[in-house]
Amino acid sequence: MPRLNTIATLLKRLRVQSSLTQMQLGERIGVTKASVSAYEKGKAYPSPPILTKLAHEFSLSIDELRFGDIPVRERPPSLAPAPLAQVEVPYLPSAARAAFAAALVNSPTRAHEPLGLVALPAGCPPIDPATALVVEVDDTCLEPILRPGARVLAVAVPPAEWPFMPPGIYCLAYRGGLAVRRLRDNGLLQSELLLLHTDGPSGGSYPVRAADLCAVWHVRWAIYLPLT
Repeated sequence: MPRLNTIATLLKRLRVQSSLTQMQLGERIGVTKASVSAYEKGKAYPSPPILTKLAHEFSLSIDELRFGDIPVRERPPSLAPAPLAQVEVPYLPSAARAAFAAALVNSPTRAHEPLGLVALPAGCPPIDPATALVVEVDDTCLEPILRPGARVLAVAVPPAEWPFMPPGIYCLAYRGGLAVRRLRDNGLLQSELLLLHTDGPSGGSYPVRAADLCAVWHVRWAIYLPLT
């Protein structure tokens, strides 16, 4: 039988080494923050599908994850990222969304060229600046989590991974515009549809067809939240 306490201790260690919060890890493997917390405290055991996702997330075999027989994996000093306060990534203000989305339809590889750069503050998770984008939120669809004026740090998701994206908050460019929304149901494999959800006062969900998707970024961090 797997040793629950071993898995709990190992899972927390791997998560911290990867600079992930419990919520971020939960979004990657398709469970809640509370579930990740229960795994790490030894109060619950991941189901086989979740165990498989965890093994994939941390580049381990399932046996390594179950029995904990792995060394501590430190990042080599030569691969340590530059101080995050020095990292700059393309910034997309709300006023530039329409032109940006139109550019993606016609030439995805050139969409970043007209954008300015913004420096990331200390505390943001490690990212590859070449695949990242800071987006200004311009509506109330994700209130109270994100209000108009908030800036979010998002990392590009390769098209081959779109059918396997877990629930979470994403920036999506598709024919007709660009939006920061919650992905509730990923049906790209079954029905070629993504079901996006509105948390704010208007509520409701709406589908986006696979054929209309131009680009997707997974939101990893809220950089700035305006006060009310």
